[in-house]
Amino acid sequence: DGKSLALRAREPGKAWHLYSVPADGGSPQLLLKEDRNAADPGWSPDGNSLVFGRVPDLMGKESGPRAIQLLDLRTHAVTTLPGSEGLFSPRWSPDGRSIAAISFDQRKLMLYDVAAKTWRLLTETSAADPVWSDTSDAIYIHAFMAPTQPIYRVEVPSGKLDEVANLASFHSGEAADYFFCGITPDNM
Repeated sequence: DGKSLALRAREPGKAWHLYSVPADGGSPQLLLKEDRNAADPGWSPDGNSLVFGRVPDLMGKESGPRAIQLLDLRTHAVTTLPGSEGLFSPRWSPDGRSIAAISFDQRKLMLYDVAAKTWRLLTETSAADPVWSDTSDAIYIHAFMAPTQPIYRVEVPSGKLDEVANLASFHSGEAADYFFCGITPDNM
């Protein structure tokens, strides 16, 4: 509804936690009362739940199972999506029918059918930072392990890859770090 933001944050030396904060400013509210790393919160289209994952080793060691989970904001119950072990970086589609996630080795983009409660491989390529199109018919990813680091548009449900940009002419010495973080309102 545009009234709250979901984010992850941490204090130095402590686990990553999920918070909500009013969109117009205010104090963050802790959403999970646990001492485990949580990351990548994403709203359900109805605003009643958040999907989130656990962090890969490069972002923090984890002692418990790592899978995609849902947090019901009304009851604060946490449930694990079946078959999601070893996946992270979940993104709920705008139409609410699917959740995209990446394998921990960042070489598979997986798609969860919310109604059928099943996962399937959408594509195999290096993948980071998935972003849904506003019509839920495509997911944009950064294939950061490929030589030209392309940004792909992955068609849903076919998994067909279309390169929309690459970083071949970008001089990496000019930047300390970069990542793909979104698309324009017209899906560019």
